[in-house]
Amino acid sequence: MMKLNKRFFLVLFLLVSVGPAVAKTWHTPQDELVEQRQHARNDVRFGELLFQGDEGEPDYVRAVTFLVRAVAQDVDLLVKKKALVLLGKIYYQGGYGVEQDKTAAVGYFEALVSLDTGSPDDMPFVERSLFATAYYYLAKIAYEGDAAGVQDWSQAHANLELALLVSPDGDINFDVQVLLARLFLVGHETLRQNLVQASRHVAQAYEMIQQSPNYFSAEKKAEVFCMQGDLARVGVSDLIEKNYESAFAWYTQAYTLVQETSLRLRYTVALQIAQLFLRGGYNLQRDDTRAIPYLTTVDAQDLYPELRRSAQAVLCTIYFYKGNDLSQRDDSHERDVAQAITCYTYVTQHEHDERRCAQAFLMLGDLYLEQDNSSEAHNCYIQVLELMADDSDDVLYTGAYERATRLMCQSSENVSEQEYDGASESGYAQEGNENDAVVLSEQSGERESDIDTLESLHIAGASFNNSLVASEHESEQE
Repeated sequence: MMKLNKRFFLVLFLLVSVGPAVAKTWHTPQDELVEQRQHARNDVRFGELLFQGDEGEPDYVRAVTFLVRAVAQDVDLLVKKKALVLLGKIYYQGGYGVEQDKTAAVGYFEALVSLDTGSPDDMPFVERSLFATAYYYLAKIAYEGDAAGVQDWSQAHANLELALLVSPDGDINFDVQVLLARLFLVGHETLRQNLVQASRHVAQAYEMIQQSPNYFSAEKKAEVFCMQGDLARVGVSDLIEKNYESAFAWYTQAYTLVQETSLRLRYTVALQIAQLFLRGGYNLQRDDTRAIPYLTTVDAQDLYPELRRSAQAVLCTIYFYKGNDLSQRDDSHERDVAQAITCYTYVTQHEHDERRCAQAFLMLGDLYLEQDNSSEAHNCYIQVLELMADDSDDVLYTGAYERATRLMCQSSENVSEQEYDGASESGYAQEGNENDAVVLSEQSGERESDIDTLESLHIAGASFNNSLVASEHESEQE
């Protein structure tokens, strides 16, 4: 019995010490393939963890290292497809150590879709989702603009249709419907606006929200509600009635969802609500007072300067006119000249469009006249003349010229009535005013001013009021 036990332990010892080395020599090609597949799957899994930041902050640099290695292997095609999508996302988004590179992103997404050789019905769910994701991101890049800033909404539309063709139900299908709706709602030189198509895609997205109200984020739901409001604001043939009250209800739902965020959508919706109250009609009572809180919300942020400029411009007209129409002033709040000066000053400092800037200077000059500050008013009118020097027939140029000329005449009359101790001082003062008048005459030729009151002076800038109230994305179809 003792000898048997010794032999048993000796065999066991040999197996433990020598077995692994012997087993290694027995490694089959199939075993090698299994091992390579496992390494590839580990690479894509580690890359995805680093991309998502499941164990802390995302690390795109290390993620790229693992994913590039997963793409280079040829033993697992599904792993390669997953890695291509993740690499495309990383270079599309950029950040976390990796610079945004839309060209590289397009390359990875196109490399994936080039592997799409079968029918969607024959694809597993995971592969269909990967292909739909690649087509969706290619569409986003065509929509937003590639590395050179070139937008091609027609190509974006084509890629989105392909995404719908292969997409299973889920997040990506919702995102595709929303982007399609946005394309047709706004329209582009490369894709004609089509509100009927837009309404259909919005309805599809809204139905998905209704089916799973707790599944989608507040931002995604708010975007759909905002587009519902846009459609109600402009009306869509026989499908959707033009109704500002309905539009306000949709916008309010959207605004409530993003009210505590700093998303661009929050301030865009706030501007849309303000415009509804400024216009009124279509079952909604016009009320400038209700518009002001939304406009001041946009004016108080610095993240989106172009939206702030729009809000400031509309506030200008409210404080200047006590409403947004010269002939029908709104008495719902007091006219505030000082606040109007602040608003118009902001516009002149931040507006990039020369004509809109000239409009602001024209109105600012009129406000300074009301405060008996003819010097500042004169400076504002001269600014208009300089900005519009290439278009001397424009109503802004002629309006500024008439105002400035009138100020010069009034100043000359005042000087002639004053008594000076020295005749040379009096002569110098009048000569200075005559020189200013000559400069104005050289800029636009002789013109006769027929403006009798300050109120009539505002008519030249009335077009400013209308352009400010108009939406950046107004696309009405009657």
